[in-house]
Amino acid sequence: MSVPINVTMALAKNLPDFAAILPMNKHLPTSWINEYSFKRFELNLCYLEQTPHVREFHTLVCVKQGCATLKLANNTLSLNANQSMILKAGEILSLTPTNINQPVNIYFHHIDPIDVMHASDGQILPSTTALIAQADVIHHYACRLFNSINKAISHSNYMNWLRDLVHDLNNDIASNHLVPAKQITKITSVRDFLLNNMESHYSLADIANEFNADKWNLSKSIRPVLGLSLQQQVHAAKIAQARHMLAANSNTSDVAHHLGYSDQSHFIRFFKRYSGTTPKKWSAYASTRQKLKSS
Repeated sequence: MSVPINVTMALAKNLPDFAAILPMNKHLPTSWINEYSFKRFELNLCYLEQTPHVREFHTLVCVKQGCATLKLANNTLSLNANQSMILKAGEILSLTPTNINQPVNIYFHHIDPIDVMHASDGQILPSTTALIAQADVIHHYACRLFNSINKAISHSNYMNWLRDLVHDLNNDIASNHLVPAKQITKITSVRDFLLNNMESHYSLADIANEFNADKWNLSKSIRPVLGLSLQQQVHAAKIAQARHMLAANSNTSDVAHHLGYSDQSHFIRFFKRYSGTTPKKWSAYASTRQKLKSS
């Protein structure tokens, strides 16, 4: 049974995935959220303030009821009931119901760009323009994923679903981009390095040296695949770790120092950019969410 809770409280439940999608805001929306396996979510909302920010994942959005407006870096999309779209990692996103008085029921799924490469033998998602033109194909795959949203999916079945999706989306595109196996290994290793070395105060040059590469060339090779530059990946990984630490009641100053930010204000600036709220508000939301889970 769904429990009515505030979206901002719900965000604290799933760190960092869902937090990377929906913005925190000062106006509390009427909403509830259910979480299912493989980063699938059901969201009901009446209002959500627009707050653009950087995301680390591709996101499959399927509107089940109502109409939602999505604002990307270079596009504004309206999705009606029974329509779906993929929002690529690194796009600026805001989401609002088209009619703020009409509730919207939406399914979300987070797609890891690393999984895309591994599942599809080096293919990546096409451009946003190409994705918009293939909305029917995307909705077909969304239905396959969401029709039994409350049932678990095996990893092999999920990867087969992802492979078929990416291949079909690239089937008729002349500019289909293939990532060589060697580059897949390097990109995967770079991101794993970032996630596994949060306590290290490394620079971009340090990361490049670790992989025997020029930092600008390394960043240039990563961005088309992961949607974020090397520097953005560093901050995204650190802020994801910060959300975990703050949810565990760590002090903001201690978190900033632990993650290698020069001072607290520097950390707060990047935290707001990647999470849509301040560390103090995030800690309050996480605390409230923990109390709800414990009650």
